[in-house]
Amino acid sequence: MGAALVGPAAPRGPVRARGSSEGAEELRLAALEVLQQIDSGEVAASLLREYPRLSPALRTRVRAALLSRPAGALTLLEQVDASRIPAAEVAQGEVRGVAQFGDARLDALVRKHWGKIHAT
Repeated sequence: MGAALVGPAAPRGPVRARGSSEGAEELRLAALEVLQQIDSGEVAASLLREYPRLSPALRTRVRAALLSRPAGALTLLEQVDASRIPAAEVAQGEVRGVAQFGDARLDALVRKHWGKIHAT
């Protein structure tokens, strides 16, 4: 078939051997950094479908990614509102930046679950 990935052609940096749980986590983090740049309800929904199977560290990163964009924030906050993600799992500080979007729906969901939060 193809040449083995050894020697000078072998990947370096965050890529690890296949089957390595540490490598898989790093690969997911790298993919999440790319997906964070896309403000799409579809991407947000896809991330949230995987959410229950993620490590606590990846869950934190997914929440940060989603809350950094209006469509993602809405999708995440709707999941909290529907009790699919416990509000207690999302720290008040994580939702603080949602106020910057100036969206009444987002602000109402934040107030409902975390009270009035002042943006810093």
